[in-house]
This record gives sequence, structure tokens and C-alpha cells, in this order.
Amino acid sequence: MKALNELKQTKITQGTLYPALQRLEELGLIKRKKSARRHTWHLTDKGKNEMRRACGEFCATFHGIFRDFVCEKCR
Repeated sequence: MKALNELKQTKITQGTLYPALQRLEELGLIKRKKSARRHTWHLTDKGKNEMRRACGEFCATFHGIFRDFVCEKCR
């Protein structure tokens, strides 16, 4: 959550983050791993495919506006 707050430069709360993670898990896009003290989430193959699709769609849609911002995989 700390890293996400820094990345987004905003305050992400548990009330926002955990329901989103739960929904992504229900959709099969992420999988939770439990350890003694913490939970970590990892993209599933389905999640990776969805990320690629969404990135490609974003780049195709906004290429005219964000010409300099296209990820390496979408070029």
C-alpha cells in the first residue's frame, strides 16, 4: 500500500485497496499467497493476458495524444 501511495501520489486506504484486490481475485486475474506475516498478490496467466490486452487498447486509443508514451511491448 505504501508503494502504491507513492506511485499514485495519493492516499490509498485499506477500504479502497482490499475490495479491489478481492474483485481481481474473484475474476481470476490475481492470486493471493499467504505467509506468516503478510499476503502478497501475483498476476495469473489470465491477469497477464488482460494487462497486455488493456495496454494495447490504451495505446491504440490514445496514440495520437501520447505518442511518447507507448510501452515497449505495444510498439
